[in-house]
Amino acid sequence: MARRVIWGVAAMLGLTVAGVVGFMVVAGAEPLDALYMTVVTISTVGYNEIVPLDQGGRIFAIVLIIAGLAATGYTGAVTVEDLVSGHLLARVAQRRREQALTALRDHFIVCGFGRVGEGIIENLRTAGRSVVTIDHDPGRCERAEGQCVLTVCRNAASAETLRAAGINRAAAVLVSTGDDADNVYTVLSARATAPGIPVIARANTNETVERLMVAGATRVFSPHAAGAQHMASYVLKPNVAWALSELLDAKSKDMTIEEVAIASRSSYVGRNIGAVGLRQHGVEVMAIGRNGEQHCLPPRDETLCAGDVLVMTGPPPNVRRFTEQAGE
Repeated sequence: MARRVIWGVAAMLGLTVAGVVGFMVVAGAEPLDALYMTVVTISTVGYNEIVPLDQGGRIFAIVLIIAGLAATGYTGAVTVEDLVSGHLLARVAQRRREQALTALRDHFIVCGFGRVGEGIIENLRTAGRSVVTIDHDPGRCERAEGQCVLTVCRNAASAETLRAAGINRAAAVLVSTGDDADNVYTVLSARATAPGIPVIARANTNETVERLMVAGATRVFSPHAAGAQHMASYVLKPNVAWALSELLDAKSKDMTIEEVAIASRSSYVGRNIGAVGLRQHGVEVMAIGRNGEQHCLPPRDETLCAGDVLVMTGPPPNVRRFTEQAGE
């Protein structure tokens, strides 16, 4: 569309030059008089002729008028089309984005679409969860939208931006920018806007960990420290490291680890772990989350209550089957 506008403008400039040269040759006009005649002819204003025209000059003027009308009409049409279509497309895209954001529930908000943020989003989407990313950099926003990720291209530290991303309906906020100061301000804003939401933050230096906790982060992770620990584990405890990687890999077909919530209407409420017969399901309970506390390796006589969250491990199909039954 921009090229068409440029071609139209170029055609009008070319006609102007041709008109000036033509009137100078055909009518013997001076350059200024030739420019004046060209402008009033192309614009069809219709002032009196300041240069006498013979039959050849009038034929030239007629051709110039027709060509000028065509060039002017074409340039005006493509210019209006460019402006209107671009505006409408932007409005339609913005409206669709707003509707999609409004419809989201229990989604994750990832602040920062850098290398860490992009990796977080990839893992969340692989697990089938809805994600919204916030970034102030237009280039990163464009890259996120190219990957079909809902994007709010603003400052994540703004409460208005967090509300636009649906923080009051979200499951958690993950703050993963490469700037520790931005992370602290974003955590403060998220905690003030939605006091009860889990806020997971990234610390790029060890000094920032305490600041993020004071700001209200639920958990703080350092990618550099975690990466170093993971690499050392592969040397010191290779089998343990392999097992953990296999459990946490969402694409693993052999073994997985999941959180399973016991619904209030579930038939498992009031029964103990042994009576439920988890081993018959091919799964094991590693921990129970209850009333904000976690209990590892619960005994088989532990009674299950509504609202308990079981940390289960086993083959993915077996875990999914138990998850469905726990909600019935």
